[in-house]
Amino acid sequence: MSKREYIHILLRILILVFMILASVWTILQQESPVRISFAVGFTLLAIIELFSYLLRWRKRIQAVLVSFEAGDPTGVPVENDLLASSLLRISDRIRATRSSGEANQIYLDLLVRHLEVAVLCLDDRNKVVLANDSFFELADAGQARRLTPKFWDRHWLAPVIQAFPSSEQASETVSNNQKFYSVRHTSFILEGRSFRLMTIADIDSELKRKEQQAWQELLGILTHEIMNSIAPVSSLSQSLEERMSQTDRGEYPSDWLAAVQAIRNRSSNLLRFSEDYRRLSRLPDPDLQEVSL
Repeated sequence: MSKREYIHILLRILILVFMILASVWTILQQESPVRISFAVGFTLLAIIELFSYLLRWRKRIQAVLVSFEAGDPTGVPVENDLLASSLLRISDRIRATRSSGEANQIYLDLLVRHLEVAVLCLDDRNKVVLANDSFFELADAGQARRLTPKFWDRHWLAPVIQAFPSSEQASETVSNNQKFYSVRHTSFILEGRSFRLMTIADIDSELKRKEQQAWQELLGILTHEIMNSIAPVSSLSQSLEERMSQTDRGEYPSDWLAAVQAIRNRSSNLLRFSEDYRRLSRLPDPDLQEVSL
């Protein structure tokens, strides 16, 4: 309410008080019925004018509130009304907040849609609220991008989703066609409704990478142990062969030299094989480049 409206109401109240006092004075002075009638009539007019002004002010405020509730308070003239001005400022802030929230929602939708991890959100009636393209591809939804009754009846992912308790956080690793998936489940309540959020990640490539890394580490250890064991044998056999070649062959059986040479050759071949295999197991990452054919 503006200062001008306060002044208008105050003037009407003062006029009403004055008319009431005048009516009482005319009655106490036993003036003529005409004067008493005029005084009482003006008092009633002052009362009616005050209520009429308050009623007009109330209707204008109601119009502002109705327009504000409808989401378009800008169509109501402010007319220096502080309340209407405050409501318009609040409406501007609400619109700005709503626009910011809508922008954030669009950003989150785009972010979830382009995730490689499958994301699925269900309500308390198992109705899909949110799902990204990765999930629909995993669910074989095709271009329809929706879950049909056929999915819940036949797809391997349906019993996995339904097996999770609706009120717990859990995670599980499942397999299908020799591929492994990590499924995480959580539940939350929003605006009095229960929702279930699940993420399904393909970890098959990660498991294979870990398996390959473990095999490389194991082969590295085995190669190291083999080389440590064979290296002394190769060195001793080579020394023994050199000494035997420098002495008279009549001092030792004729097949000893051939045996020592066989031991040296086999141990050298085994060392060379172990070294080559170790280098093969530690191949660097490929450096892909474009070439002209």
